[in-house]
Amino acid sequence: MIFKVKDNKEKVIETIAALKEAGTKELLGFNEPDRDRQADMTVQQALEAWPLLEESGMRLGSPAPADPFGEWMRSFMEQARTRKYRIDFVCVHSYGDPDPVNFINRLERIHQLHRKPIWITEFAVADWKATEVKENRYSEQDVLRFMEKALPKLDRADFVERYAWFLAGKNHKVLGPSALFDEEGSLTRVGQCYRDA
Repeated sequence: MIFKVKDNKEKVIETIAALKEAGTKELLGFNEPDRDRQADMTVQQALEAWPLLEESGMRLGSPAPADPFGEWMRSFMEQARTRKYRIDFVCVHSYGDPDPVNFINRLERIHQLHRKPIWITEFAVADWKATEVKENRYSEQDVLRFMEKALPKLDRADFVERYAWFLAGKNHKVLGPSALFDEEGSLTRVGQCYRDA
């Protein structure tokens, strides 16, 4: 992934060259450019930098905004189409409740919007209101039920090319029940389910 491009174009060119030399076949666009504590890029900055990524010749994934339906992504995708920029697949982040039906419906809406394959580059069950681990309204069992129903649907969805669960620790107040590993580095029940899917 090219996390962001602002005043670091030479570094981006070097990184792309190193990735190509290593045999990398796909390149992901910017990480949550719509958030100030992530890539924090304007749509215009992202569009100006996009030809650098296109020149790699690799399959190219869109930026992965925090809000795939937000103004940032709508504007970027519309202007990229107008400029005839190449985007081979759409990168999605998804952190929500443990409802597999809503999750799959959301992905279908994203696919219908852009008519491109989807890579879910980050997803997990998250309680954004939790201020402490013990206050998280979702349990490991809730996450397991979600995973047991959602993963087979992802595997069957012809528009989903790849997906990756987000790694968070057991002590993460928002994502703790979604942890794949415990404090000793052993797989949690969620981690075992993901491994065996």
